[in-house]
Amino acid sequence: MDNLVYQTTYYQEAITLNCLPVYHLSPNTKIKVEDDRTGIRGEYLVKSFNYSLAHDGMMSITATRAVDRLI
Repeated sequence: MDNLVYQTTYYQEAITLNCLPVYHLSPNTKIKVEDDRTGIRGEYLVKSFNYSLAHDGMMSITATRAVDRLI
């Protein structure tokens, strides 16, 4: 029920991060993002990610803003 309320009542802000691979990360993990250059600050839930296993590979993370409590 909480998930349904979250999805239908809160505007879901989504971000995409490109970074060095974080291999222990998994979907639905809460991450804290602070970027002074873009002004993005807050906690986000990881929705999906992909990375290359090459020696110079990068990781792309898609996440949505996490809300502590709606009601």
